[in-house]
Amino acid sequence: MKTMKRNVSFWLLGFMLLSAFTAFSGVPEKALADASLPATGTSDIKPSSILQISGGKGFTVLLKKDGTVWTWGDNLRGKLGSGLNNRNQPTPISGLSNIKAIAVGQSHSLALKADGTVWAWGENTFGQLGDGTTVDRNSPVQVADLTHVTAISAGNFHSVVVKDDGTAWSWGDNTYGQLGDSTNTAQNKPVQVKGNIVSVKAIASGAYHTLAIDQDGVVWAWGDNYFGELGYGYDQNRLNTPIMVTSSYWHITQIAAGFDYSMALKDDGTVLTWGLMTSDPSSMYNAVNSGTEEQKLPLLVTGLENVTQISAGTSHAVALKKDGSVYAWGDNTSGQLGVGTAYDGKTWNQTFPDHVDGLPEIARIGAGTNFTFAVGKDDSLWAWGNNSYSQLGDKTLDNQPAPIQIQVNTWINPPVIKPGEGTVIMKSPKVLPLTAGENDTFVIKNNRLYGWGSNTFGQLGVGSNSSKIAPEQLKLEQAVAVEAGDAHTVAIKEDGTLWTWGQNFFGQLGDGTTTARTTPAQVNALTGVVAAAAGSNHTIALLNNGSVWSFGDNTYGQLGHDRSVESNQIVQLSNIVAVAAGSNFNLALQNTGKIWAWGDNTSGQLGDGTLAGKQQPVEINGVTGVVAIAAGKNYALALKEDGTVWAWGYNAFGELGDGTITTQTKPVQVTGLMNIKSIAAGTYHSIAIKNDGTVWVWGQNLFGQLGDGSKTNQNKPVLVKNLGSADAAAAGGTHSIVKLKDGTIWSWGGNYTGQLGDNTLTNRSLPTLISGLSANFNDLAGHWAKDSILQAAEKGFVEGYSDGSFLPDHAITRAEFLKLAVKAMNVPVSSARTDQAWYQPYVDVLQKTGILQAGDLQADWDLPITRQEIATLALRFVSPELQKMNTVVTPNFVMLGAVNKGILQGLNAGNLAPAEATTRAQAVIVMERILKVQQGISLPVDPLAVEQAKQSSGNSQ
Repeated sequence: MKTMKRNVSFWLLGFMLLSAFTAFSGVPEKALADASLPATGTSDIKPSSILQISGGKGFTVLLKKDGTVWTWGDNLRGKLGSGLNNRNQPTPISGLSNIKAIAVGQSHSLALKADGTVWAWGENTFGQLGDGTTVDRNSPVQVADLTHVTAISAGNFHSVVVKDDGTAWSWGDNTYGQLGDSTNTAQNKPVQVKGNIVSVKAIASGAYHTLAIDQDGVVWAWGDNYFGELGYGYDQNRLNTPIMVTSSYWHITQIAAGFDYSMALKDDGTVLTWGLMTSDPSSMYNAVNSGTEEQKLPLLVTGLENVTQISAGTSHAVALKKDGSVYAWGDNTSGQLGVGTAYDGKTWNQTFPDHVDGLPEIARIGAGTNFTFAVGKDDSLWAWGNNSYSQLGDKTLDNQPAPIQIQVNTWINPPVIKPGEGTVIMKSPKVLPLTAGENDTFVIKNNRLYGWGSNTFGQLGVGSNSSKIAPEQLKLEQAVAVEAGDAHTVAIKEDGTLWTWGQNFFGQLGDGTTTARTTPAQVNALTGVVAAAAGSNHTIALLNNGSVWSFGDNTYGQLGHDRSVESNQIVQLSNIVAVAAGSNFNLALQNTGKIWAWGDNTSGQLGDGTLAGKQQPVEINGVTGVVAIAAGKNYALALKEDGTVWAWGYNAFGELGDGTITTQTKPVQVTGLMNIKSIAAGTYHSIAIKNDGTVWVWGQNLFGQLGDGSKTNQNKPVLVKNLGSADAAAAGGTHSIVKLKDGTIWSWGGNYTGQLGDNTLTNRSLPTLISGLSANFNDLAGHWAKDSILQAAEKGFVEGYSDGSFLPDHAITRAEFLKLAVKAMNVPVSSARTDQAWYQPYVDVLQKTGILQAGDLQADWDLPITRQEIATLALRFVSPELQKMNTVVTPNFVMLGAVNKGILQGLNAGNLAPAEATTRAQAVIVMERILKVQQGISLPVDPLAVEQAKQSSGNSQ
């Protein structure tokens, strides 16, 4: 490498041209040296979210004022500090917080924390990460044995810092003495810079040389000096201890270093340069003196005054003036000067500083190897130069010869929608009546939550750690949805509050502690929760404003954000309508039908075509129009609006259902499944319910969890036989559970912890009915309709109240009766929209079927329904000819028809009392009779009521 530089220098001696040289073929590009922020005295600057921006070889690092670090571009050797893939837009580095400075080398980076520690990532061939190894790191590691640091800098393959006692420390490559420790031996841990320099205040690293400013404003230098970059009057040598460069009369405030040149900013706003900026024979120049090819001593840059900040790329320099204007000079091969193209369409190098046009008033600048950034005082971000890896942040690979405004600010400052803020896109929590965890099961029935199975960590929520082999009720009222993880459980109540219990080692309960709980406790930080999901040791919650929040274990990036950030929101996600959690990864469904995924990806479960984990959500391509999602241990399912099911991820047991046992990193269609209405994913097996209520299963069957009577794995869906029509299903670790339309609960599979709830520990390969879930209302003793009410509750037609009562003799409202009717019909009902009343979906269902037509009911839905109105709905229920649209019926006609069929009976002496209200108990009896008539069963008729109905009908004629 250096031999090549010598050959070039001898060839250059034949030319009386200008100096400051660009990198040439065979020589690694120079990374940005550390550059100070604008000096005091700069004109007023609007507070910016960007504190610092720097670039290395094909990648960019940005530091926000909130202390987070964002990267994008080339990710070879882990340069981006997260993941393995290149990225064309910024993502934060997980685990880095409270950062106050960054420094970027050719392929490695440093970050200085507020606590004085230094963290590093990227290439480590020469030990430049300082962690005592030479192993590359794709995530930050702490530099060993180093504290109290106040400033950092990164060269091509070495790193330098300043401590608060004024000493300088360095590590990495030392071929040219750039560590300043009086040796030429590489170091993989920090060593102190030796020599006469004391009280170091600032540092800057070139490719193979280092600069420092002492307390008196004097510049010192050490390392490679082949082209005079040390600035002390000699060249073609190297120094392994610091030497003084500038006079004490020149008070230097900032320094910067390129590949083979150096820069310094004086306190009067003028700039000094020395060394060799470029070796391009077609345009060799020197911004100081056009008579030589290199400068061995610092000389003034002509025509540049009132400068507040300097920055150095490989072979180009950038200066920011007090008035907010930007000037650049040097190599322009990739357009890094930002001065546009010449008359011939080419990007010519510039001998002297040239004004960069097209920029607003600029607050700070930053340079990469051959590209440049500028941050406007209005917080806009501008970029130009090389863009081979999309490092400019414009999501293209096109070089830019002039400044373009990029939308990085949009990505690094996504809106944080707090609970209760933003537009509500889902009014009510999504009903999820059953769930299966790794070894436990939960069911919501009759407005009560039941659990059974493993309880080692209190995950059943019953106040103990004892496992249960039969259903036991939890003391949590008004639960409408429940989800189970490996050893913790989450539930959502009607009021949108989130409740958690069980294992809490990683804080997955979201209560601010790591203490396990055996009873439900509210997550006070969240309101308006409409859905939640539990992974192995983490939890995600979906709010009614479409935002997603997470807490717990983040080992695989499954939280989608840095655990140390103030907010637990995954800010990259918006307009989300469903979430699902696998063991260590997650899915989110957007209202556009797109799926986003993040976390562990060792089995391709993120569906992005790779095996690289993602700490932030990525969109899954290849499957659109999705209406439901499900996540297994390390695979995923998606249900499309056309009724087909798609799968990806781990497939050793055939859980993808594509007829193979080959793991897939992209979505593939499940074989032979059509007309599907719901899906569920367990550890290694899957369940789907068709529109006709049949249940289909595939995947692992070691414990009989497929319910087909065998223990043979299936890589294609098979039918669960001899099971009634189902409307909900859940898949656990090795067991399955289904709710039928008649309200009964069935389970099968592994039962070694009692997770089947059949009061045994016997595994079952065929469905078995679960008992012990009957309603037990506290105000039905001795009531004439007790048995009918309990049967209706068992089937899920009616619910009681949170205090355990049913209130059988209270009047039922029109809206409540419509809900009862729809539930008895077993018709799926969507959640109410934000602009709808809670009962509107039930109204819509009955109007669509023709059971409810114009004029059948009065308009006030919250008032008691009358006997005549019930008669109208009842007669339409059992009379298909009356369900035809615009079929008008009269009050007397419906009363006569209802009593003739035995649906309605008279009160005292056959009194029809059409205007009287109906009680909750009477409504249950009426619905019971309606269902019997639909089944063709003849009911006893009240003759007095029939006679009175005939008289009323005759009188009306």
